[in-house]
Amino acid sequence: MKNAITKTVVGAVAAAALAITATSCAGSAVNPEPPEPATTIGSPLELPVPAEAPAAALNDTINSRHSVRTFAAEPLSQTDLATLLWATYGYRTDGGRTVPSAGGLYALAIFVAIGDVEGVSPGIYTWDPATNQLGKMSEGDPRTLLQGAALDQSAIGEAPATIVIAGSPIRLEDKYGERAGQFTLNEAGHSSQNLLLMATALGLGAVPIGGFEDDEVSEALDLPAGEIPYCLVPVGLPTT
Repeated sequence: MKNAITKTVVGAVAAAALAITATSCAGSAVNPEPPEPATTIGSPLELPVPAEAPAAALNDTINSRHSVRTFAAEPLSQTDLATLLWATYGYRTDGGRTVPSAGGLYALAIFVAIGDVEGVSPGIYTWDPATNQLGKMSEGDPRTLLQGAALDQSAIGEAPATIVIAGSPIRLEDKYGERAGQFTLNEAGHSSQNLLLMATALGLGAVPIGGFEDDEVSEALDLPAGEIPYCLVPVGLPTT
């Protein structure tokens, strides 16, 4: 009798756990709509060839990395921006990418909110890693609006640019099904860490920001439908 009761309880717990797991997966289902291509205005701007970061042991760069939330009122150079974007999601000289992706499918899209970059008018841009070009999506300094959408975190308003790591699990769904969401988050983590380490190597400051209202950030950036913002990374010269 005791064994029968035990088996019944264990079975009930297992069934409940299975139901919770199924509900959790359903609740984190991937975006049902495929991302739309970004709409741009004017001609794309080709960025300079990314620079080689100053030689340093990787462990020194890792040891030096820390979050920077206050920035000097200095513009970011195009070369530094290009180098940061390359590290974030670019192509290596051998044709591979700077970050891994499940199945080599690459679920992310990179955008830049520019306030003060040398030779680039303020606005929101999409970055094409294949061509190293910026496509302007909207004009005007977006920093105040984006700061408001990100719980008023001042780093976004101070930094000359904020690199936005976005993406859509649907790009991975055909192959990975319910795991697509997890793999997309993994990829965003790989990408943001590369960006932070490159900023450190270039003598710049950066901070990863995940505290924001998704819908408000998407609206502030006018992200294409289907793209989900995962991480905002303000970057610039730190205050001394």
